[in-house]
This record gives sequence, structure tokens and C-alpha cells, in this order.
Amino acid sequence: TYLPKKIFPKLTATDLVQKPMYDVFRDDYNVQVTRAVESFSAAFIRQEEAEYLDTQANLPAMLIKRYAYFHDQLIEYTISVARGDKFVYTVELT
Repeated sequence: TYLPKKIFPKLTATDLVQKPMYDVFRDDYNVQVTRAVESFSAAFIRQEEAEYLDTQANLPAMLIKRYAYFHDQLIEYTISVARGDKFVYTVELT
């Protein structure tokens, strides 16, 4: 996850362990996600990722990229890798 220092100047890893990231944004910085865009693409697990995911390298995975905005300002860019054998995608439209 990449977060702009100019928006979250005093943010620490400890802050993000103590409570959810979006709660920190809202409670400590008065910034709330107003829009997010996610893209999903097929990928293969790399060796370093395999160690974190407790699986083998070169197996199918889902690469997920998230762009979160506060109005028109980008406040978060996250890249995630999900194991192909454990990935579930659910959408609820209301």
C-alpha cells in the first residue's frame, strides 16, 4: 500500500496495527474514501509472494490493484496478490 505523506504526515505502521486503515484516515486525518476503483487480473505467484502466502511459486493468482480517492485526490494505491485456489470475488449492488 502506498499512501501520500503530504496527506498523512504522521502516519505510522503502529497506527495501522491498532485500527483499520480507513478508520485512521477518518478519525485522525478527517479524510474519508469517497470513491475506489479496483482492477483484477490473472497472474502467477512469485517466489517472495509464495513465502507470504504459504504456497508455491508459479501457481495461478489474482493481482488486485486498488485506487482510493478522497473526492478527486488519490489517497491510497494498493497492490495485492491473492492465491488462485483461495480467491473469492463477491459484488453486491444496492
